[in-house]
Amino acid sequence: MLSLNRVDHPFKHAFTDAAFDGDLADELRDSVVGFEDWETSEDGFYRNSLAHFTSDSVPDTLSHLLTPEVSQQVHEALQETFQIRLRPGAQMMLNRFDTGDGTLVHNDFLQDDSHRYFFTHRALLYLNESWDPTMGGVLGIFDDAQATSPVATIEPRHNTMSAMAMGPASYHAVSAQSGPARFSIVWSFCTVDRSHQL
Repeated sequence: MLSLNRVDHPFKHAFTDAAFDGDLADELRDSVVGFEDWETSEDGFYRNSLAHFTSDSVPDTLSHLLTPEVSQQVHEALQETFQIRLRPGAQMMLNRFDTGDGTLVHNDFLQDDSHRYFFTHRALLYLNESWDPTMGGVLGIFDDAQATSPVATIEPRHNTMSAMAMGPASYHAVSAQSGPARFSIVWSFCTVDRSHQL
């Protein structure tokens, strides 16, 4: 059973260093590394490659692994961890950070619930075999938009998962990637009443 360790400062977030069965994690890594339909995404505060889909429209090359049961495990783990009720289904995304990619300190908090990608809670599964600190790509948790040092960090080691409750204070960043490509799978959920957990 997927279980996350919750931390409430500086905003509600959680993590585990053993998200799924090792065989499933390895198969997911191999499928994501071999994925080909990436879109380059670049804005003022981030640069990476990604692919958007939903838990009901997983690409054929991943659908035998990213099953509804796997997404349901993530759904239930976030409900338990954050003590909330989430709507069924999820927006999903594959992320790839190549050398030099990363983000500035930012916040994905969206107040407009009509936004195409509106969500209130997010989970990220990291799929990076043999990762070490020299490779970069570390998730930093910050207490302010102008902060220069993170309050906490989560390393993108293989089969590690992080999760965040989005709100006005959910500032975070990904340090610049300096080694081989960094891969992750992202699930984004909405609470039943579409309200944020502040």
